[in-house]
Amino acid sequence: MKSNILEKIEKLNELEKYQEIITLIENLQVEQLNTEIIIELARAYVNIQKYEKAIEILKSIENEGKNSVDWNYRMGYSYYYFKDYKNSEKYFLKALELDETEDNIKKALLNVYIELSRQTINESIENQDKAIEYALKSEKYIITNDDKIRVSSCLAWVYKEIGDFDTAEKLLKNVINSGRDDIPVNSELGYCLEQLTRFEEALEYYKKAMKLGRKDQWIYSRIGYICCCLKKYEESLEANLKAYELGENNILINSELGYSLGELQRFEEAITYYLKAKELGREDRWIYFQMGWSYRHLEKYDKALELYLKAKELGDNIAWTNAEIGICYKGLGKYEEALKYYLIANSSDGLNEDKNKKIYLLSDIAYTYEIIEKPAEALKYFEQAKKAGRNDGGIYLSMAKCFEKLNKKEETLEYCLITEKFDEYKNNIQLLSRIAALYKEKGEYKKSLEYLEKVERLGRDDCWLNTEYGFCLMLLQKYKEAIEKYKHALELKEEVSDEIYLNSQIGWCYRNLEECDKALKYYLKVRELGRNDSWLDVEYGLCYKELNNYEKALEYYLKGYEKDNRFKEDTYLLSDIGWLYDRFGKYEDGEKFLSKAYELGERNRWIHMELGECLTRLGRYEEAIKKLLKLRELYIEEGKLPYSEDLELAYCYAALKDKEKAEEHMKLSLDALGAYAESEEYLKKRFTEIREMINSISDSPQFFSKFKKFFS
Repeated sequence: MKSNILEKIEKLNELEKYQEIITLIENLQVEQLNTEIIIELARAYVNIQKYEKAIEILKSIENEGKNSVDWNYRMGYSYYYFKDYKNSEKYFLKALELDETEDNIKKALLNVYIELSRQTINESIENQDKAIEYALKSEKYIITNDDKIRVSSCLAWVYKEIGDFDTAEKLLKNVINSGRDDIPVNSELGYCLEQLTRFEEALEYYKKAMKLGRKDQWIYSRIGYICCCLKKYEESLEANLKAYELGENNILINSELGYSLGELQRFEEAITYYLKAKELGREDRWIYFQMGWSYRHLEKYDKALELYLKAKELGDNIAWTNAEIGICYKGLGKYEEALKYYLIANSSDGLNEDKNKKIYLLSDIAYTYEIIEKPAEALKYFEQAKKAGRNDGGIYLSMAKCFEKLNKKEETLEYCLITEKFDEYKNNIQLLSRIAALYKEKGEYKKSLEYLEKVERLGRDDCWLNTEYGFCLMLLQKYKEAIEKYKHALELKEEVSDEIYLNSQIGWCYRNLEECDKALKYYLKVRELGRNDSWLDVEYGLCYKELNNYEKALEYYLKGYEKDNRFKEDTYLLSDIGWLYDRFGKYEDGEKFLSKAYELGERNRWIHMELGECLTRLGRYEEAIKKLLKLRELYIEEGKLPYSEDLELAYCYAALKDKEKAEEHMKLSLDALGAYAESEEYLKKRFTEIREMINSISDSPQFFSKFKKFFS
């Protein structure tokens, strides 16, 4: 039976009145003390955390207790809480040797080996093998499922600490499957997965730890980091700011806050945190690059450039840094310097693995060449950007602009049409207007009208659109519709030059409708607005000619001819001036203009006829005959029967006293004219004149008797 003293001590233990136990025992007489009571005294000192005192008391009875389970257990227990785990191991092992059935001793040894494992790895990572050995030793003392969980947790922690995150992950998942699903396990598992760059899974376990109640700066900073890696910058910012509020204020968190803010385009705020990281001692190339990046996006190119160059000075040899420097120089308008750094970046293999950056760089090189008016070079890099994978409307539009600068109209149109196929450009008024203009320049007026109609449907209704519309209709000879568009354009005009042009075009349309009175009204308006060029003079001449006012027509033709050298080689104008001079009987002047038109390549029937008649009037019969014979040949080639040509040829041959040819062509003319020769007074008069000329050569009664009815 227990003594009264031990019973009293037991009751005080149950009430956790350890100091009373100490007082009770220390007040006992020596003869009342025994090994068991002294062990209880040591136990009481352990419970008030006076471990050295407990060890001292136990050692005082070592001779009596060293072979007892209880004494060795209490020694192990005291050393355990004194964190002297090696000595704790020694006494617990002795206790177990004395009683192999005692589960408390096994549990104590399990705890000792777990602590030895942790202590060993904390002292030096190089002791990892010893740490694992201790953790594995603890497995021998597993009794309950909780013990198994504790051992697996310890092993997982050790493997995590030595960087074997795969093994740690497996162990931690086993722990969860075994029933432990608390804050530490989820936190540790999240960390392992983070180190394995399995960020989505890591985030899941970190959030679970938070749900279980963890709300400290560590968990918020880990979530902030993970979300930043996952490009969830809003979440990252929120978590890191919470960690910051809880006291996390180091280089890493300020760097992450700056980075997230930068990615969220909040560059001013980003710079604030980067500067804090710098104040805390961060002086590496990363911080200078990130600050440069923020300043560059704020278009503070001078400051950004300074920071990028500092990053390079600190060893930044990343290809993209050269690209960023190029962007800064471009922003400062220093395009040659920009190209220098762009081309350095492009020559590096570092960008080949980043498709998006490669495309951006090649495109910006092209844009820079475009700015400095080197479209051929720009096209080279646009092509490279395409090969790298860029395939959007913007690149084809830029290429179209380059081709346009190179005056390559076909390619310009081709690339504009490709651009149109992209959804964002299908209804782009500016692009469709340009396509319409290109078709117009190409002379494909119907295609141009198709695009102009589409632009009009999309809502464009300005002077340009209606002017272009009118021009295409005009050249398709739809003059009335063209006039309507031109008149509407006049209502929308912005400049006097527009008014001059539009009135000129309306006048031109009316003239082609043979409404020359109306045409002249618009031409008069044009002249009042200040236009006084050769084109207008010629148009006046054309109108007056159609109105049979030949004097005015000739007057304005000659004005236009004298004003502009291009009209000095205009065969139509030269021919018309010659024709008008002939009408006034000024054959020498007429021949001069007609011959010039002929020399410049005018070779139609009309010019041969006019020249033939004019030369005849001037008595230059041999020259006249050449032109008239050519004219006759052209008539026959067209399947027509000449008549006036033969009449004029008969006259010329008669004048040259070539009776035979004169009679031949006289006959041909009469045969061709038939009854018409009797009814036309001019012809009867002309035939009579030629007859008299032939008669003056010699009598030809037989010839003329056949045509007596024409000459009676």
